Amino acid sequence: MKPHIHAARALASEFAISFIKPIAIVIAVVFIVAIGLSAFLAVQFSPWWWLLAIPFAIPCLVVGGALLLAWALIYLLRPPLTKEQRQAVLELVEKAQGLNEIARTPYPFLAARIILDFLIHRDGRYVQKIIDDSKSLKGEYQAIQKYFVVK
Repeated sequence: MKPHIHAARALASEFAISFIKPIAIVIAVVFIVAIGLSAFLAVQFSPWWWLLAIPFAIPCLVVGGALLLAWALIYLLRPPLTKEQRQAVLELVEKAQGLNEIARTPYPFLAARIILDFLIHRDGRYVQKIIDDSKSLKGEYQAIQKYFVVK
């Protein structure tokens, strides 16, 4: 397969995993708290309190199952990565997500962050980091593609 396809699959899988992971954590915490609270109330007062777990448990199990299926598909479709390939992909994903967060930041907050940076550091480190990250993304993507060239 061509290197750009492997690189795109690796990047897409890392983006998907970084999207799914926090959702899975929230679902697990809600499920554990609901079951724990129901168990506590059932032991302390009445077994009828187990009914409290139903409205939380069923959606958590359905969404958890869907997340587990998505996770399995992601790992099935992603190319095998060496340690250095994985590190390069993770760095690129981190930079791209950072730029995405900056792009979604409301202008007053972004302006305040830039002004504060100029007041504290006097050299515009924040602005320079944004510029450097956006310039380096293309080069880093090309470097990741080179990792997948079959020799």
